[in-house]
Amino acid sequence: MLCALSVVAFSAAAQEYPNKPVKIIVAYKAGGPMDAGARAVAAGLTKALGQPFVVENRTGAAGRIGTEAVYRSKADGYTLLYAIADQLVINPHIFPDVGYDVATAFEPVAPVGRMPQVVALTPAFSETTGQGLIRKAKASPGKVSYGSWGVGSLAHLSGVMMEQIAGLDLLHVPYQGGAPAQQALMAGQVDMLLVQVPYAEAQAKAGRMKILGLSSPRRNAQYPQIPTVAEQGFPGYSAETWSGFLVPKGTPEAVKNTLARAIHDFVTSPAGQAQLEDVGFEVMTEGPAEFGAFIRTEYDRWGKVVGERHIMMQ
Repeated sequence: MLCALSVVAFSAAAQEYPNKPVKIIVAYKAGGPMDAGARAVAAGLTKALGQPFVVENRTGAAGRIGTEAVYRSKADGYTLLYAIADQLVINPHIFPDVGYDVATAFEPVAPVGRMPQVVALTPAFSETTGQGLIRKAKASPGKVSYGSWGVGSLAHLSGVMMEQIAGLDLLHVPYQGGAPAQQALMAGQVDMLLVQVPYAEAQAKAGRMKILGLSSPRRNAQYPQIPTVAEQGFPGYSAETWSGFLVPKGTPEAVKNTLARAIHDFVTSPAGQAQLEDVGFEVMTEGPAEFGAFIRTEYDRWGKVVGERHIMMQ
C-alpha cells in the first residue's frame, strides 16, 4: 500500500511539474557561447513554465564535474544537464573510469543546436585550400601543426580525423584552453585550429587568420560563402560541436515530455531562434528519440577515431 501511494504521489508531482525552481547544470565557465545558449533557453523555459530555470556553472575536469553532479541528483526533473558533444560522445572514450556510463546514466530530452566551426589557418600559412594543405603536409611529415584546447578535446580529435582521412602526419600542440590556442594561431605558433565561425570571420577580416573551411559535413545557410573541409579533399570529415538537455535516468516521462515540448517551442520560435543564432547556433529540432539516436551515432563515430589512436586520459 505504501509503495502504491508513493507511486501515485510521484505521478501527481510529475503532472504538476514544475512547482519549484529548476537547476540547469552547465559544466563549463560562464560567458562562452555554449553557456549563452543555456541561459537563453533557461529564460524561455522560465517564461513558458512559470518557475525559475537557473543556470549553475559546475566547471572542471573537462566537464566531468558538472556531468557527475547531475548523475548523482534525484531523477525528478529539477536538475537538468545542459551538455555539449565533448561530455557525451568524446569524454566517455577518453576518460573510461568515471564510475558511470554516460550512454545509460542519462536520458535525452531535446537538442538546442549545432555550433558551426571552421578550420582556421595562421595568416602566413602558404596554402588556402584543403588540397593544398594535404600536399604541404605530405611533403613535410610532422611539420604542419594544429592547436587544440587540450588532449582529447574536439579540436584535438578534429586534427586526428584529418590525419586518418587523408593519411597525414600532423603535429598536435595542446594549449590550456581555447583563448591561448587562438592567440597561438594568430601569432603563427601553430598552423591550424578549430574556431567558431563568428570569431573566425572577424579575425579573418582583420587579417589575423584565414578560413580553410567549415568543419560541418554540409554547408551552412548562415555562411553560404564558406566551403566545407569535407569537399576539399577530406571526404567524410565532420567535427561539430552541439548541445542539448538531458536528465538522469528514471525521470518521469511526463516531466521529460513537458521539458521537450517547451524547449522545442522556444528554439523554433522567431525570438528564440534569433537569440540562439546571435550567439552562433544552428538550431536543432529533433525530439527525444531522434536526439538519442543522434547521440548514439556520434558516440560510435568518435569512438572509432579515439580507438584507432588509443587516446586515453587517467
